[in-house]
Amino acid sequence: MLKNKKLYRLLTLLTLPFLVCGCGKKQAEPVEVPELLEPVDMAIDMTYAERRDVYQVTTWESSVLPYMEELSFAATGIIKEIKVTIGEEVHAGDVLAELENTGSGSYASLQEQLQRMQESNEEANHMAEVNIEIAQLSGQNTEWQELMLKQQKELQQLEEEHLLADIARAEQEEQSFQIVAPFDGVVAAVTFLEDGAAISEGTPVLALAVKDERRYLTCDFISEVTAEASSRLYAVVGGKEYDVTYLPYDKDELAMMSAQGITPVARYQLVEGAEASVGEYAIVCRVSELRENVISVPFHAIYSEGGQKYVYVIEGESRIKTPIVTGVYGAMYVEILEGLEEGACVYVKN
Repeated sequence: MLKNKKLYRLLTLLTLPFLVCGCGKKQAEPVEVPELLEPVDMAIDMTYAERRDVYQVTTWESSVLPYMEELSFAATGIIKEIKVTIGEEVHAGDVLAELENTGSGSYASLQEQLQRMQESNEEANHMAEVNIEIAQLSGQNTEWQELMLKQQKELQQLEEEHLLADIARAEQEEQSFQIVAPFDGVVAAVTFLEDGAAISEGTPVLALAVKDERRYLTCDFISEVTAEASSRLYAVVGGKEYDVTYLPYDKDELAMMSAQGITPVARYQLVEGAEASVGEYAIVCRVSELRENVISVPFHAIYSEGGQKYVYVIEGESRIKTPIVTGVYGAMYVEILEGLEEGACVYVKN
């Protein structure tokens, strides 16, 4: 049996998340309250508390991948031969790799046995039917002969079914020593293991890419729960934004990777019609903690003292130290929950 896992483990892009313009899950720390003693004639920077959408963005580097399936042996053994190389085109049914066959080797002999059995049964049944016909022509009672022929056919059917079950098991054993292409495609990756090397069941041997328009991305792992909690998931490719769909692992895939010490990656499918070429640089973006149309100010306008956050509200020539309660810290702006009204003018540190 061939195991196909859409895991991309052979082409895992080990990326490190980075933050852009203060993006990310970590909230920006307010600076300490300054002494606002300015030289004469120095300009004061100011801004206004306005309603905006405030959110956090986490980004990861990636590159565009084709649709691929990872192929592995369904048995543990010794590699006999890897028959393909990266970039080679293959067709469905082609044998791509083989293990040294340590099985019973009975599949071919059982097939021959089945053929002989069917030929023998056919001949025996034909002779019995001829004898019955001759007996009937001579006026003999053939009920007993007909009953015996019926029982003979039933017994033959049982024997053939048992042999077919043995053949199915032998075929499954035979197939476990081969990797066969499940579809037409191009070999995208091949294991570094050489002929004669030992390999475990389920260990990735090669990846086969489909020649179609489906495009995928991989980057640092996030869980399905985290992905579902996102306000938006998208990718930037060639300066354009495209929505992406998170592709979760099933429990068996995660268990296998854990057992083999493989670090999972997050997998995404680009929206259909995306103008993205295989190998093209991409940035995967996760928008979270979205707050829509909330009062906010630039984070440089916020100060902290003794655990309390403040802004300085400008009223005429005065700067009034005003306690505030903050919410989400976004890339540039901070949500204000309490302490400021929309339109308030506040001091901003240079």
